[in-house]
Amino acid sequence: MLLFQFSSFAQSNIPSAKIITEDATLDDDYYDEEDDDEDYEEEELPMVEAFDSELDEPEAPTKKKDKDFDFAAKKPTTPSMSGGLPDIEAKAFRVEIHRRSDSLRVYLFKDPSTAITKVGRILLLKRDSENVMAFRVIKTYYPDKEQFAARKVRKYPNYSALDEGDQYLAIEKIADLFPYESIEEIEQDQADLEELEEAEEDDEEELEVEPLPIVQAYDPELDAGTTPPPGDSRVNKVSDLSSIMIEQVKPFETDSQLLSAQVGFLRNSNADGTFGYFSGTGFRYGVNIARMIFLSNSKTQDSFALEGGLFVYKLLNWETANDAYTAIPLHLTVRYNVVFEKTFGLFFYLGVLRNEVVGGSASETALSLLRNTQPAGGMGLMFQMGPKWFIRMDLGFDLATAGLSLRF
Repeated sequence: MLLFQFSSFAQSNIPSAKIITEDATLDDDYYDEEDDDEDYEEEELPMVEAFDSELDEPEAPTKKKDKDFDFAAKKPTTPSMSGGLPDIEAKAFRVEIHRRSDSLRVYLFKDPSTAITKVGRILLLKRDSENVMAFRVIKTYYPDKEQFAARKVRKYPNYSALDEGDQYLAIEKIADLFPYESIEEIEQDQADLEELEEAEEDDEEELEVEPLPIVQAYDPELDAGTTPPPGDSRVNKVSDLSSIMIEQVKPFETDSQLLSAQVGFLRNSNADGTFGYFSGTGFRYGVNIARMIFLSNSKTQDSFALEGGLFVYKLLNWETANDAYTAIPLHLTVRYNVVFEKTFGLFFYLGVLRNEVVGGSASETALSLLRNTQPAGGMGLMFQMGPKWFIRMDLGFDLATAGLSLRF
């Protein structure tokens, strides 16, 4: 036997009363889930009066739920003291069967009163004073639709299935209303609460401490002999941490060798003793001998290289008609490179140029003029055009050439 206590249900138009039914409860453990296709037979339940003068104590027709529990007004409600089950907080609202599944296990309900039940709640459907069926809410469709779906957990005699469009009163259990076994238990709870609240107030008062004093950056008494006072020259001795850090710089020229193929004009003597430039082609080979001597940062670096070259060109009608000579200039220089962020380089070179002649029946005069040693010096540019590949241009006293270079 279960006792339902209703405060006020304006939406369902149910008077305030105690409803006592036999063999019907909203507790989860009391429901037996079973399939609809099983035959369920149960004797008709006897009706019990709504109020028994011996078992039920008189109370106000309505009960207002206060924010704080009133221990002084509360009386024991357990079976051992009052002869019945504890009061529960519940709500009642009207529902309508909107649709049902083929298995008759799950029903879709309309909730025109927007009571907004929650998933997991147990609902007992009643018609007048008769229990109809109990359900557990498994899904809600608020606020888009005023509907919810529930699965049947218990049925009562004469109600094996519910028809679409039927309306019932749904009673939903919210919570138990403070069951107590004795007046002494109520008084003990009230005393314990007062003890806890007083201790909490005492802790808050102890936490109200004075603010800590402001600590100065330099204390003449505490820091004397250990920390120099503000303005001391020793404090600012190291103002920039970068001055004591080792800068990790990666070299731009990770390859030490350079092979160049060039075409251009090379300097040699004319037949009349003057100097001129003759077109030819050749190769250069250089090796780095020093790196990052004067410039060693992440944007600009330098290096020294030793480089030798060999060129060749033809001399036609140089002294007389139909004479021909093959000149082979030999180039040996020291090159100083300045590289800017890997992609662009400027260099200066200084060395010697030795011109040799082969072939033909040259006279002694011609040989003395064509075989000569000259100073070599000038500058050049290098542009990176791909991984390890560069465009190289040389312009100096001894030659003017352009070509491709490969680092390896």
